[in-house]
Amino acid sequence: MGGRCAGSWLPVRLLLTAALLLSTGYAKRSSRASSVDAELEDSALLGELEALQAGARDRVVHMDEASFARYASGSRRPYHLVVFLTASHLLDKPQLGLRELRYEFGLLAQAAHKLPRDAGARLVFADVEFKESQAVFHRLGVKALPWLLRLPPTLRVDPGANIRLKHEDVMRHDDYGHQVWKAEEMATFVAERTGVKVDKIERPSFFRSAFFPPTALAVLASGAYVAWLLYQAPFMRRLWIYAAGALFVFWFSVSGGMHNIIRGVPLYFFNQQGQIQLWMASNQGQLGGEGFIMGSAYLSFGLCVSALTYVVPRLPSSASRQGAGWGLVLSAAAIYYWIISTYTWKTGYRWRWYF
Repeated sequence: MGGRCAGSWLPVRLLLTAALLLSTGYAKRSSRASSVDAELEDSALLGELEALQAGARDRVVHMDEASFARYASGSRRPYHLVVFLTASHLLDKPQLGLRELRYEFGLLAQAAHKLPRDAGARLVFADVEFKESQAVFHRLGVKALPWLLRLPPTLRVDPGANIRLKHEDVMRHDDYGHQVWKAEEMATFVAERTGVKVDKIERPSFFRSAFFPPTALAVLASGAYVAWLLYQAPFMRRLWIYAAGALFVFWFSVSGGMHNIIRGVPLYFFNQQGQIQLWMASNQGQLGGEGFIMGSAYLSFGLCVSALTYVVPRLPSSASRQGAGWGLVLSAAAIYYWIISTYTWKTGYRWRWYF
């Protein structure tokens, strides 16, 4: 009886074992098929983006709401998406510098596009404009520009849902101030988040073109010829030309002209209201414009003293000498007082008078 029962269960066991083997094999095949489908989808996305990058002038893919949803959505992506957010109606606001920032972002994208494929993770550079893609700005929670972000490959992005980025994945206006970010600063930001280093940013320059050597030779030859003509000209024998040149050298030197050129000091900057500002308050620093203003004050004071010494005694009448003398003395005193007042305002030092 027991033997017949055991024999009757044997076909059932065989059927169960076969079903288990078939289901396991099907699960493995379906898993492999899904992974193959994912790889094919990743390859398709990369192919589309590479084609878009190749067609872009500066290798930055322009995205609207639809393209952003296509290339940013999903549980994963085979690339880091580096996005620069801009607004066409704010491009001419100098305090934001969006136009200059977009140019620097393009330089970074071109340099990264030249990296070898085995340099590390894939980078895709894109820009999104506010009027075209307001929903994207809302999903990212953007409240002020400029704004540069890195979308990690492993961050899940659901279509239409808000995108919550880590603080370190965003290069914000509040974190970096009002100055224009250079491509090198953006490259540092990208390298710290992705591990891909862009060491060399190539900026367009006429000095690297093939036209520079013949142009330089032509300019040197023309300059030498013009200098020879000037040397032979009769007016070059006049003393006042050299006096004016000496005064210009004095003015340029005391104004800090060479310092401005070497350090790249701007002549002025725009404040938050978009107005030109020539002076920096207190001891925050010095702009090129205020240096030239102070240099003009030094030159004016020196000219007053020189005129009082060499010009006034040569005047024909005593009345003219007296009037010119008093005028020069008062002018020199007013300039001297303004120079001291400006120096006190800039440094905070107080002057003590001993007479």
